Amino acid sequence: MHEAREDQSGPVAAVAATPLRIGFHLPVFDPQRGGAEVYLDRVAPLLVRLGHEVHVFCQQHSVSPPGVQIHSANGDARQAARAMRAAGMDVCIGGEGAVDMDIVLPHSGTIEGQQRQKALMSRSAVAEWLRLTAMKCGYRRGKRRHFRRLAGAGANGPVLIAVSNLVKNELQRYYDVPDERIAVIHNGVDTEEFSPERCSDLRADARRALGVPEGALCIVLVAQNFRRKGVREAIEAVSDLAREVPQVMLLVAGSDGVSRYQSLARALKCEANVRFVGHAKPALRVYAAADISVQPSWYDPCSLAVLEALACGLPTIATRFDGSSELLRHGENGLVLASPDDRATFVKYLRQLADPAERARLGAAGREVALQNCLMRHVERLQQVCMRAAHK
Repeated sequence: MHEAREDQSGPVAAVAATPLRIGFHLPVFDPQRGGAEVYLDRVAPLLVRLGHEVHVFCQQHSVSPPGVQIHSANGDARQAARAMRAAGMDVCIGGEGAVDMDIVLPHSGTIEGQQRQKALMSRSAVAEWLRLTAMKCGYRRGKRRHFRRLAGAGANGPVLIAVSNLVKNELQRYYDVPDERIAVIHNGVDTEEFSPERCSDLRADARRALGVPEGALCIVLVAQNFRRKGVREAIEAVSDLAREVPQVMLLVAGSDGVSRYQSLARALKCEANVRFVGHAKPALRVYAAADISVQPSWYDPCSLAVLEALACGLPTIATRFDGSSELLRHGENGLVLASPDDRATFVKYLRQLADPAERARLGAAGREVALQNCLMRHVERLQQVCMRAAHK
């Protein structure tokens, strides 16, 4: 049985009738490092609110979320699993390679999926040959070995949480992981932090601070890996749209070899329509300044930026190469590109969203998608997997 209550990270939270001692392992617990660390920083306190005892086993940490207990542990997943079990954890959760854990979270998808998409996005045969050669070495080879160990663990091996069906399909296609060992839980978003109301309050100041001209149609793209997230394709599409809508402005939030993309904008004669704003903090500010969100990704297991934009009520363009697009119904609550380099269709969708009424329609419908995939709903689904793992 669960008792429902309100929570700031989503409309409903369920208090666990049987609290668990849940242990997470990662080498360094520092949200500045990226995805897995940010995820744990957000999820761990919510599991505590649901009544669970949450422990983090790590070598170093820069944060101590409320109610979460931090333990010093070796960076090796196998040794960490032994320490977690010795400490009496009911459920042990780790990242790729954590074959001795109960649950594994492969946040970045699979190497094979990433490389398949790199082959598609490559515009240079020589560059692609170099990439494929590099696949045989170092980090990538190590990650493959980890996944093979997980796949070979048999029916009693850890449950792999895939953040989308895209990742699930890759795990099955490349590693033959059985269906019963995969749980699909899409990423969740804090729908109180990211909301149309908060964006409305910040809009005027945000546009002024980010240099968005009055009356401009503002498009936002939030990215850390510019190449993989389709920054080039977005600039190309905006360069075409600018001929029809001169006051269009693309805001690129993030930092990854900006100079080459500035050169591209100059070559396409749209430098006045593209602005690089770096790591905008808080992230809400760039969404508040925007009228449209685009994520023309070549590969993303499940883009949090898409979910944040939807939560803010922004009409959003994603691609089928992004697991978050599985949550969208094309034309009803978002727009989904078959491929980021389908320039004509990309421009067509941007032209469609130049209409304020169409933006309002898709933005409101997209907000409903975010509410159905709020952070607390994600944590409740994770809780269910933990319960099953604890009683396996």
